[in-house]
Amino acid sequence: MKKRMTQAEKQRQYIEDVKNKWFEAVKDTEERYTQNEFERGLLWIEIKNMPKGTEYSKTFWNWWKLRMAQAREVIMRSNWEESPKIEQFEPTSSILRQIKDEAQSSIA
Repeated sequence: MKKRMTQAEKQRQYIEDVKNKWFEAVKDTEERYTQNEFERGLLWIEIKNMPKGTEYSKTFWNWWKLRMAQAREVIMRSNWEESPKIEQFEPTSSILRQIKDEAQSSIA
């Protein structure tokens, strides 16, 4: 019997699939891909004036990786004509609350 994937497993698989398609299309490397994702995440934190410690939130980085994969998929599907702006990325209110809680606990 085949085991059903959890939502987290589905998201990890989706992120990995998009990453592989991106590598193929852009001839990117894992290092550059990860560095770009990290730098853009820090920029988003700054633009959104998130609380100190957000950069240590596991929930933030999980959400961010998923959001970046979704943005890259949009770019590839639009034949590179559409590029979502990171300042428009918004987590749901429950995810945002969890990110802020983790940020506060990381500096406590």
